[in-house]
Amino acid sequence: LNTCLIFFIVNSIYAVIGSRLYRERLPQRFGRFSMSSITMLQIATWDSWTADVARPIIWGNDTDSMEFGSMFFFISYILIQSVILLNVVVAVLLEGFLGALSRQESNKQTMAAA
Repeated sequence: LNTCLIFFIVNSIYAVIGSRLYRERLPQRFGRFSMSSITMLQIATWDSWTADVARPIIWGNDTDSMEFGSMFFFISYILIQSVILLNVVVAVLLEGFLGALSRQESNKQTMAAA
């Protein structure tokens, strides 16, 4: 539960920042907080975010220059959410599953011994 809460908080922080920075450039992705949150979730799950979200913002209409601030925004979000927090969520879920499996196995042994 705590890891999901941290994931939600980090996603919300980046959604607010994304809404402020990119509302005019990509209104269909960052026009409102709700759209921005879904866009950030799309980035966290690696769901075709480069072509739909990052490339139009980083490169814009000019392919000769790029915005390093935007690149830092997306890379830092990916490192925090996808690489670190999603692995923590998976580890917590796996630990819970293995704990339940262990309890079930010990219950079976107790029932067999009785």
